[in-house]
Amino acid sequence: MLLALLLIAFASPAHAFGAGYVAQGSSQQGTNYRHGDILMNVYFLKHVHLTIVRQIYFGNWLRDFSQLIDRKAIELVPEPILRAVVSIFAHIQFGYSTKEFEVTPERLGCYRPEEHIDNPSGYEGDPSGPYSQLRPQVLLEELAVHKGTAMKNYVANQDFAGINDTSLDYIEKQLVAAISCGRARDHEAYTHLGGALHTLEDFIAHSNWLELCMQMLGSQMAEGVIDPAAMTNVFAFTGGAARVRTKRGLAAPLVTGTFGALDL
Repeated sequence: MLLALLLIAFASPAHAFGAGYVAQGSSQQGTNYRHGDILMNVYFLKHVHLTIVRQIYFGNWLRDFSQLIDRKAIELVPEPILRAVVSIFAHIQFGYSTKEFEVTPERLGCYRPEEHIDNPSGYEGDPSGPYSQLRPQVLLEELAVHKGTAMKNYVANQDFAGINDTSLDYIEKQLVAAISCGRARDHEAYTHLGGALHTLEDFIAHSNWLELCMQMLGSQMAEGVIDPAAMTNVFAFTGGAARVRTKRGLAAPLVTGTFGALDL
């Protein structure tokens, strides 16, 4: 465990979207953003007291670090030890480890694909096993494309009940919990708000949403007019056979990637 901590502590930075902030003085500042940068520099929350912003980001930050609590991980290492590791990282990140910043089982949770808008295809959850919060088995219906929105059902589909939570369901539940706690003057409201914002940020970071927008609008400008031919030059990470019929004609569906060992 000590060796693992040292490897993580001295690992070189990756050019990827994730938890934390872009380092001060980095050439990426102002152009690249991570979850922490978005919260501190982009949202209206920069006008709110810093302690509240930190509490909101704590809820956001926990969603990425909950990925340590996965089925394969807890088969090798007990959940309390993994949670203790996250507590150390939390103290380094926030400077606190008690009260509003305590890493409890309820706050940390475990890896759930819907919290990151990850494609659950191939994910083997087992809520009946050693950790009840793990996601149940994937249903084929979740992996289908919703005809009305051209998004995968696991992203958002309110048409059928009884299925595993979609990412939209998770965002709504977190916002409802934030409002409920806020009315009760419970500081847990900020943690729930951070969880909702994390998934909302991942919608763009983990999907082909940007490529779809570029296909629709065109990626090149010619004398102030969008060049329609440029739309075909943007690859939306899906093959031509996957295209679906939308109000604007045939288009690639909105899809996301899967979670794997490299993410952890």
